Amino acid sequence: MSELSAAQYERAYQGKLPIGKRPPWNIGGPQQAFVELVDSGAVGGEVLDVGCGSGALSVYLASQGFSVTGIDLAPTAIAQARQAAEERGVTATFLVGDVIELAGFESRFQTVVDCGMFPSLPSQSREKYAAALRRVCTHDARVHLLTMSVDSRNEVKGVFGRLGMQRRILERLDPPDKDQIRAAFAEHWNLVSMADSVFRVRLPIDRKPRELPAWLISFEPA
Repeated sequence: MSELSAAQYERAYQGKLPIGKRPPWNIGGPQQAFVELVDSGAVGGEVLDVGCGSGALSVYLASQGFSVTGIDLAPTAIAQARQAAEERGVTATFLVGDVIELAGFESRFQTVVDCGMFPSLPSQSREKYAAALRRVCTHDARVHLLTMSVDSRNEVKGVFGRLGMQRRILERLDPPDKDQIRAAFAEHWNLVSMADSVFRVRLPIDRKPRELPAWLISFEPA
């Protein structure tokens, strides 16, 4: 959701940031946009969940019969994901790792799901991320990226500000626009679709998840 440091993400999953006892993007299940992708048949083969967090999407995909690998930089998130898989009785692989590098997975995945992770990358790392995804994907792969749209940032900044989030973090809550997303993927991927969607988050002041404007974007290898 934002350009936080590795340490800040670890603290978020430990419930040590003012955004609540759990990160606001942890809503207790997968984002509806990805459920609809599965229902439409747009997810297939071996799946990579980048920035998997506590594993809600990975566990859901595993429950649907997919072979799933989830990667996240926060050890606490990976521990929570493994526990969630065990509690649901599903099998998925969860690894602490750098999504910019993705070492050891050459030409392996047919589907990549990115649930709000892309905007968290520093702008100078986004093209490298797209290149890493191309390296680990098959020739017929699809990348499905759900990201908050630029229209959501003022609402998020306002709420986070009232919760006491530090100004230096609030200043980073600027999701990339459509042109910036296209540019990051342009060298290695072709745009398949870009549709309006929603990204659900739950904040301490919310009784139920709020829906933020988002885009669901799909790419195929160039």
